Amino acid sequence: MLIWDLNYNALLASRSQSIPPSVCRDGVANIMVDLSSAGPSQAILVLSTPSNYKYLKGSSSDLSRESVILNIPYVVPSRSSLSSVVGKGDAARDWLAPSATSDVPKELAGAIVNPDEATVIKRMNQILSRNHDEEGFRKADEVVMDYLQDLFDRDKRTKLSSLVSHEFVSAILRILLPPPPSPTGNLLKTPPTVTKLISQGAISQIQLLNEGGVVGILRQRNDWVAIGTCLKHIPDISEDILVQLLHDVVAAHLSTTVDTSDGMDVDRPAQPRAVSIPPLSSFLESTMAYPTSSQALRIALRKHLKVEHATAILQVLDYKMDSICESDPLQPVDSSFERILLMVQAIMDSFLILFLQHPPSHFVLQSLFDKLTSASDLVEQLQTLLTPLAQFSKAEEEAKSKKPASAPLDKDQWMTRRNQRRGAAELNIGDYQVEDLVF
Repeated sequence: MLIWDLNYNALLASRSQSIPPSVCRDGVANIMVDLSSAGPSQAILVLSTPSNYKYLKGSSSDLSRESVILNIPYVVPSRSSLSSVVGKGDAARDWLAPSATSDVPKELAGAIVNPDEATVIKRMNQILSRNHDEEGFRKADEVVMDYLQDLFDRDKRTKLSSLVSHEFVSAILRILLPPPPSPTGNLLKTPPTVTKLISQGAISQIQLLNEGGVVGILRQRNDWVAIGTCLKHIPDISEDILVQLLHDVVAAHLSTTVDTSDGMDVDRPAQPRAVSIPPLSSFLESTMAYPTSSQALRIALRKHLKVEHATAILQVLDYKMDSICESDPLQPVDSSFERILLMVQAIMDSFLILFLQHPPSHFVLQSLFDKLTSASDLVEQLQTLLTPLAQFSKAEEEAKSKKPASAPLDKDQWMTRRNQRRGAAELNIGDYQVEDLVF
């Protein structure tokens, strides 16, 4: 039994139950199924044999019908929301048939309520039905781009994500962002409309469930510029997808590194880097800045990375920590140092035993240990100054919170203020001095 959120095409829950042998003697195809709700948290499933099924027990003329009643509990949200389906896109992949073309499903097209949006989707499908090539995709992109620009011109104060519906954006992605027919290393550029929607925060990761999400499609198309934009503007990328991207970048980084462990390999040329894949250092910055769960991140690291990949990441983190430690120790440390520590901790928790068995990682581990030890000693020394300097810090905060003294009044300003006070006194105007009596 599957429970779906049809608004986002997400599988919320699933339950498997074996069929009792008493109702499947004549094959599964002859079983009658009746499913009904028995309340907000349980369902009743009735499995029975057909009424004309002959169950031979003693006499061949006996006719009987056997049924099995199953009570299936479930817990689902009371209403559809984006937060309830975040991270559940992969669960629906096994139950949805992959789309061979970029045509919009009928149920998705029928869910578009706005007639203008439906007209745009219809025009895009008509263009691609006549010319399903690069030129056709360019013309279809121009159609939706003109529509979005018209919406923005009419209401410039409203965000684009509030001007278009969720179903309309999903239909655009189905049409303009099809998966490549075969995995190749060639770059397939993302249409400008999709890039605009991503940068405006109008796209979520789960709007393309069949192909592993929006980021998964961009990864197949090898468009790492668009992937970098997704890391800045799409909030629901799972840790599993994030580490898969990191794996590709680390693999490209290692392929360009010359192995100098043997003297015979010094003159071996490095492998050329894939054109679109960014450097490991810059992509690691984007990965560490993306909000993640520590437990899910450790699971994804163990699942997709090898100890060689983890060692390469630690080497980059060690270099970044060098640049921070070489700066003035009295200057405040930015948030990048904290992100580096969190990533180092996640990698150490995931690969500690493997690092002990991997000699190439020992040097970078020792280097990180020395830096962290010196930083810890510096923190302990500065901690002793916290109490003596606290009173000066408090006095400075109080001085900043006080209102600045007003400038002295000149003679004209003083005379004007005195006349105003004298006039108010003559009129006898003050609190509770003016009364209005009504009879």
